[in-house]
Amino acid sequence: MFLIHFLDVGRGDSIILQFENGRTYLVDSNEVAGKTTPFEYLTQILGVKELETVVVTHPHRDHIQGIQRIIEHIPTRQIWLSGYPWESQIHKNLTFALEQRQNIRVFFPRSGTFIAEGKDRVQILAPPANLFRGTHSDINNASIVLKVTIVNQRQDTSTSAILGADAELASWMQILMEHGKRLKADLLKVSHHGSQYGSDEEVLAAICPNYAVISVGENLYGHPEASALQIIEKFTSVRTFRTDVNGACVFESDGIEWRYL
Repeated sequence: MFLIHFLDVGRGDSIILQFENGRTYLVDSNEVAGKTTPFEYLTQILGVKELETVVVTHPHRDHIQGIQRIIEHIPTRQIWLSGYPWESQIHKNLTFALEQRQNIRVFFPRSGTFIAEGKDRVQILAPPANLFRGTHSDINNASIVLKVTIVNQRQDTSTSAILGADAELASWMQILMEHGKRLKADLLKVSHHGSQYGSDEEVLAAICPNYAVISVGENLYGHPEASALQIIEKFTSVRTFRTDVNGACVFESDGIEWRYL
C-alpha cells in the first residue's frame, strides 16, 4: 500500500511519500512554531530511519526550512534540486551542508524523467531543461512538479497524484503543452498554497482530480484566494482539503482507488 502525507506546516509545503517497496521520499519542508515539524513527523510518528530521496522543489524558505536538519540526522541517499540560483542564507546553509556530505547524490531533474519505485513510478513534469526567465515569478516557475503513479498489477489499474509545488501559469502551460491528456490525475496538491497564479481552468480541467489538497496556513497574501478556490472546486469532483482546516491529510492507495485516512 502506498501512503502520502500532506503535513500541516503552516503556509508552506511538506509531503511524505511512502512506497510499497519500503522507500520514503520527502518533498519540501517547513517549520512553524506549535506544529509538528517534518523531522519530528518522520522520526517520531513514522519511525523513518532513512530517506531514499529529498526533493527541494524550489529554494523559497517555506519549502526549504528544516531540510538541513533532516539531511544531517536522517541518512539520505539523494537530493533533488531545481537549480534556480537563490542567495538567501538558509539556501546557502543547505548548500554548504550538502558539500560536507559527499555521500548524498545531488540531482537537478528535468521534465520527461521517470524513476521506477518497484511497480510504481515518479515522473518529473517540470521544470523544463531551460528554466524560465521574465515570468511573474521565475523561482516559482522553476519548481519541480511531480506525478506519482501507483500501479495495481493484479487489476491492471493505476492511481496517480500530481504535486504542484509553487508552479505558476508559465510552468503549467509548458506542462500542458508537453503532457496534454496524460496530465489526468486523481489527487492534486494545489499549486502555491491556493494563489491565483497557481490555478488555471485549462490546467485543472486537464487534471480533473477527485481530491485536491491545499497546503496553507496563516499568511499575509490571502491564500487560498477566492478566485483560485472557485476554479479548484469547479474541477475537483469529490472534495478539497486544506491543511489549515483539516490538519495533516493522509491518503493511501492500492492502485485502484485513493482513501482518505
